[in-house]
Amino acid sequence: MTTPHHQGFPRAGLLVFIGLCLVWGSTWLAIKVSLESIPPLLGVALRFTLSAACLVLIAILRRDRWPRGVRTHVQLAAVGVLSFCLSYCFVYLGECHISSGLTSILFATFPFFIAIVSHFLLPGERLTWWKMAGVIVGFAGVVVLFQGDLRAGSGSAAGIALVVGGAFASALSNVYGKPILQRLGVIPFTTAGMLYGSAADWAAWLVFERGQPARWTAAGIASTVYLALFGTVATFLGYFWLLQRTDATRLSLFTFITPVVAMAAGGLFLGEELSPWLFSGSALILAGILLTLRRFRRDDGKS
Repeated sequence: MTTPHHQGFPRAGLLVFIGLCLVWGSTWLAIKVSLESIPPLLGVALRFTLSAACLVLIAILRRDRWPRGVRTHVQLAAVGVLSFCLSYCFVYLGECHISSGLTSILFATFPFFIAIVSHFLLPGERLTWWKMAGVIVGFAGVVVLFQGDLRAGSGSAAGIALVVGGAFASALSNVYGKPILQRLGVIPFTTAGMLYGSAADWAAWLVFERGQPARWTAAGIASTVYLALFGTVATFLGYFWLLQRTDATRLSLFTFITPVVAMAAGGLFLGEELSPWLFSGSALILAGILLTLRRFRRDDGKS
């Protein structure tokens, strides 16, 4: 009998996964536009406050039951601070120092962290050789895709450390929060976590960035609204819905696809030159994903 952790995507799930890749692939561009006029910590706080308000409205309209119990709320606060505060504050701050391409490469360490943390915290998602091989091959594809950024040595040590730290915080939150998500359901889990995360974002802004002025441009406001509604509310609801139904490492492979989307978006909307390494990098990414999926199919067949 197939275990829940090794189930494939439901049919609708494949469409959700493709949507996640397309929308989250575009968010690198939106973050870059936002940072041109809005300080990073303020941008994160505004993004998740607007997202949390939308989720509260959805929860009220659906009449979802609010999570209860002190222990549950402590757990949700931990998830919210890790996922919606530390992870995104680190990424926004890191992207102030390094290119968006290099940021994409560094955040693609996310599946490595997911695979390792899942091995220790989720008994049904042990690290296997096939799983690690797929992650390594996929990451190699991301590196090939943006090898120009690496060769140029763009960025600073602080920016690199921040983005990698953001990927780790996000992975830890996802793995730690999965059992809580399965117990509470997608909307109560996401809404409560984001409320705690946005409160932590404003605390960080008050401590570290309060005196830094913002320039309220139309592009900066529009990008923040896009990030909140599409890059957060729609995508996280879809992501957590999928996380209930499939292996965390398998789902995390979307971070290998989003750089391809980001590069295509840059070429389409900003006139950026498409890398000659696009096709070879994309082929490696696809090979890595297929390696991982092949292993899951074999696991399913043996169950």
